Amino acid sequence: MDGYSLNTSIDGALQSRDLVLCITGDLRLEWGKDPVREARPLADITEIRLWAEKPKIADPAGRALIRFADGKTIKVSGASVTGAPDRVRARTYLEFLRHLHRCLDTTQKTEIRFLRGFAKGSPVKGWTVFAVCAAVDLALFDFLWTNMRADAQWFVRPGLIIFGLLGLAAAASIGQATYGRRYDPARLPRDLTPL
Repeated sequence: MDGYSLNTSIDGALQSRDLVLCITGDLRLEWGKDPVREARPLADITEIRLWAEKPKIADPAGRALIRFADGKTIKVSGASVTGAPDRVRARTYLEFLRHLHRCLDTTQKTEIRFLRGFAKGSPVKGWTVFAVCAAVDLALFDFLWTNMRADAQWFVRPGLIIFGLLGLAAAASIGQATYGRRYDPARLPRDLTPL
């Protein structure tokens, strides 16, 4: 039985605390002293969601939300109790995720949703970025097209097309990162498991 001491929040509790998470030989996830109330079989996991919070000064901290069939949720963090990134805890968090995903290989994994991105994200952010970029692109195109000499317009047109494509790519990436695309459980995403 492997134990991982991590910053953990149970059922959305505002106050997180250090708990030792263990994956037992009979494939149960335990997080407390009462094996009946504070443990669930890995086969009951319905969703695992990974994301990384990136403070402006410090390294990013990985987070995971594990949801069970009965509605129980466990939020695990690779940060310290204060929320500050911690390299030792980040390594422990990554080892826990790898061990959990390896153990899930032995259970029925087809019904588990492996998602990436913050749980309360929205694709609206991506469409907003796209709309702003498109508006700027159209305004710039209109201004330059009406105010430029005809022989210089051929030079500006590719730049405007590239700017429009970059805006579309930025919108797509922001929308997908916040909405929760799926990830391959055989390969944990490096951007969501920072070290």
